[in-house]
Amino acid sequence: MAAASSPSLNQEEPWAAFEQQELLWQADALKSWTPDWPDQANQGLSMGDATITRVMDYYARTGMEVEIVTGDRQLKAYQPGKPARTPRRRR
Repeated sequence: MAAASSPSLNQEEPWAAFEQQELLWQADALKSWTPDWPDQANQGLSMGDATITRVMDYYARTGMEVEIVTGDRQLKAYQPGKPARTPRRRR
């Protein structure tokens, strides 16, 4: 039986595997989570969903357009808006 193809694992656009996990789990990064975590947990956000929002924030800060593909409306609410486009100047 052939393995299923995964666009994310194969680095196919627009999907890509997140390879900077160590950035999320370093002590400073974990410390930055602690003020928000009790409120997020009280709202029913799981640690897995909180991790997804951190990955999304990481990409959004780089100026990328981020979409969370999920049926979970609570998680989808964390999706950022589209980044502002910088108009190109004519030469």
